[in-house]
Amino acid sequence: MDADSNHIHHGGDLSVVPTGLYCYRISEIVMQEDGMPRMKIQTCPYWGRRQIEDETYGYCAHLRAGDWEEDGPLLLHDMVKGCDINMGDDLLDRVEETH
Repeated sequence: MDADSNHIHHGGDLSVVPTGLYCYRISEIVMQEDGMPRMKIQTCPYWGRRQIEDETYGYCAHLRAGDWEEDGPLLLHDMVKGCDINMGDDLLDRVEETH
């Protein structure tokens, strides 16, 4: 499903948005045959790509915006969140409290 279809399918439920700064969560890290680690991710269901001419841009169905737009989020193509949903601030607060 594309990002817009996923947004409709999930009814805009914000609990499916990964925690943290990125539009994905790390699902596992596996060792490749050459001994180098490889990160596997689970993408936010509301994140997608849009091809415009020869360029690929990031798109967020929740925001209904992409990083090709003049006033749109800037780093969606790098899967950096443009929203402030599930940023993990409460986790940072708990870490700071313990130090």
